[in-house]
Amino acid sequence: MTELQPFNPIQKSREVEKIVMQADNRMYYRFRFAKFYGGIATADTVGCNLLCAYCWNYFRNLKPSKTAPFYSPSEVTKKFKDLADKHKSSRFRISGAEPILGRVSTSHLAEVVKHIDGYFILETNGIMIGYDQTLVDILAPLPVYVRLCIKAHQGLDFEKITGAQANGLDYQLNAARYLEEAGISYSIAVMGGFVDPTKLPVRVTEVEDLILYKSTEKMLKERGF
Repeated sequence: MTELQPFNPIQKSREVEKIVMQADNRMYYRFRFAKFYGGIATADTVGCNLLCAYCWNYFRNLKPSKTAPFYSPSEVTKKFKDLADKHKSSRFRISGAEPILGRVSTSHLAEVVKHIDGYFILETNGIMIGYDQTLVDILAPLPVYVRLCIKAHQGLDFEKITGAQANGLDYQLNAARYLEEAGISYSIAVMGGFVDPTKLPVRVTEVEDLILYKSTEKMLKERGF
């Protein structure tokens, strides 16, 4: 089993944001159309404040590449529009990592969303939203639907699953409360087999099925699952 010393997710957010952001440009390694949500234009980025054992993009997020290209909000928007036009879709998302690492990355996200014509699904672990409630002020005016993925129902499980300190779960639960208070449309998802929805103080609306890639299986075994 890999012994991973739990890290501070807030500190990691700040460190990672400095790597994957240059001014208002963010690092992305591909743009694609995915089958999820009935078909969705997807921008895959790197840089996360968690290292979840079941993450399909674990190794890119473990060491975000400094050689991947940076894209401005307008360039991301153009890529999105080209994909949407080609596939006759109006759904958009950023995937592969955490889109909200702090104020800089959240502002980048906001500029992208402002200039697309469609339905934007914000997939987030909510750590920084739960830490810094003022980030909600950036999100509130945007036409976004937030899919908040909560990683565990207790702190020790959170550490084992994410590699981050147990209080990260408190930030996730804070995020749900802040989104509710701000009137932002959101839902809560958990990964099946890792979280008991009945033990969370929030209403879970989606239990996600694990896709067991070879790399995912290897990491889960190393973490002791």
